[in-house]
Amino acid sequence: MKNDNEFTPKELFNRYRDELTYDSNHIVQRTGWFVTAQAFMFSAVVIGIERSSGIPWQVCNSLLHPAIPSLGLFVSVCVWLSVIGSVISAARSRRALRVLIVKYPKLAHALPKRAWYELWIGLAPPLLFPVVFGITWAAMLVPVQFFHCS
Repeated sequence: MKNDNEFTPKELFNRYRDELTYDSNHIVQRTGWFVTAQAFMFSAVVIGIERSSGIPWQVCNSLLHPAIPSLGLFVSVCVWLSVIGSVISAARSRRALRVLIVKYPKLAHALPKRAWYELWIGLAPPLLFPVVFGITWAAMLVPVQFFHCS
């Protein structure tokens, strides 16, 4: 494998851009899978509540509690860590691209001009969804607060 010094500026640019694309795709895929998994787990909880005559605390005596909320919380934490890892990796690629463009200004035309806040607005859902769902699942695991389990 070549060292960074052995690549042409254009090859380095393409390499960093490809890494950035990979990380962005990873974030999108993880977020999509996460939302889908959460929908299935919430559906199971709602079906369980409906089958227990619509009385939420009767769910405590079934497999729905604490198995599904525990799984939901675990998945939320895992996906959040995965997204954080991809965000860190993408930031590293962006930083490398900026350094490369400072060194070789002719490459600057290949990158779109964006405001700093556009990146953070785009990252808000992948970073916040796991946190919000995780808090929701954690609330369901607190028996006295949510289901009034004894």
